[in-house]
Amino acid sequence: MQRMAEDIARNKLSHMPSVGSDRDPEAVLQVVQDYLYTEQKFQLPVTNLSGVPEHTRVDHPGVWENAKHAYLHETLISKKGIAAVLAVLQADVLQRLMKLGAVEFVVRTDCSDFTRIPRFVILPGMTRRMITKPDGSLLNTCTSDAIIQILRFLKKAYWPFAWDSSQGLAADSRGLGIGGGFADAAKVALEGEADAAMQAIARTAKHRLERGIWTSPGAGDLRRAKAACERLVLIAGEEFPAERRDLAVILLHCGFLSQAYAELRAYAATEVAQSASAEEKELVRRLIALVQQESDVQPKAEPLTVKSALTAEAPSMDTDRMIPLTW
Repeated sequence: MQRMAEDIARNKLSHMPSVGSDRDPEAVLQVVQDYLYTEQKFQLPVTNLSGVPEHTRVDHPGVWENAKHAYLHETLISKKGIAAVLAVLQADVLQRLMKLGAVEFVVRTDCSDFTRIPRFVILPGMTRRMITKPDGSLLNTCTSDAIIQILRFLKKAYWPFAWDSSQGLAADSRGLGIGGGFADAAKVALEGEADAAMQAIARTAKHRLERGIWTSPGAGDLRRAKAACERLVLIAGEEFPAERRDLAVILLHCGFLSQAYAELRAYAATEVAQSASAEEKELVRRLIALVQQESDVQPKAEPLTVKSALTAEAPSMDTDRMIPLTW
């Protein structure tokens, strides 16, 4: 990205007036957009927001989603990424242009619509100096909406249970808690997996993951799903309580019963939970009853917050079981 910023500054913007403040902001932004999306050919994947068919239920959401489209380093290689990743990319390139002194005005990245290429929005009256910290770094002008969208995409791509998109993909992407993977994950925890084929896939996935082998996304990845859920709760748990509900059921499947109980209690106390469907309320009630019986043998836990995450001890690593990467 640094090379792209230097290329833009040296070969694209050098023909404009040398004083950054005299450059037409709209013209500069058009140059940046043309460079990224015409010359470098960055683009949205065909599936864009989601590959999961709308208004249906799929057993393996990972079969439909390509997690690589949500990683910045993969997008830089393939030139394809979801809109949220492209928003992070272009915001970073513009900040690098500011550090090079090629751009003096300030913009934010419009993340209101993830179905299209993200756009820059000029912030009138603001200059580079206003957002420069004492250490020389710049304030972030790309909203957390982009990170939230990336994490939701990854959560779905790695979700190891069925996914319900009957309410439409827009409901999934906005974190409304409608549909998604919670119901199936909860039923598996309460009633077990009835499908023999699903059981076989789950056993194979566990066997491969324990040996450091990349598992087919179609089988799901409990660890990566947990990581995405935890980060979603830290960033957006207050605004979107359903993220805490999803984390709870994943924690339950991971065996972290006290943490699952704390998250379920925190979610059940929200207005979103109280206005949920009768089916979801019953699932939450049964899950709470299940983990309440089992969590007594584990240390008490508190709901995940930024403060608790910062004060928690770093997780230990079992180095004896570490296996070299297959590649």
